[in-house]
Amino acid sequence: MFADVISNRIRGLTRMYIDGCPGFGSHAFRGIVARDYLKRHPGDYPNLAHLLHDKLATVLRDYADITVAEGLRGLHADVDSFFDEARERRGLVAT
Repeated sequence: MFADVISNRIRGLTRMYIDGCPGFGSHAFRGIVARDYLKRHPGDYPNLAHLLHDKLATVLRDYADITVAEGLRGLHADVDSFFDEARERRGLVAT
């Protein structure tokens, strides 16, 4: 029952805030969050399992298709952003 309330709330919020989206429930939301986490933290399946309150075996089964290359793309973007901001603070032009 409580799970339905959460799913309905997520559906309403995604419908409201994502243009053209009919909304999606908590299961899809959880998957999006998990995949985003792994792209930002490649290979951190144990922590993801803890965050999702799930078993490590389940997380590995459902999300092991996230490749290291996908995770590194996110990491590289974060590092580039960090250096761009540091250059701006020092008055240097970003390259």
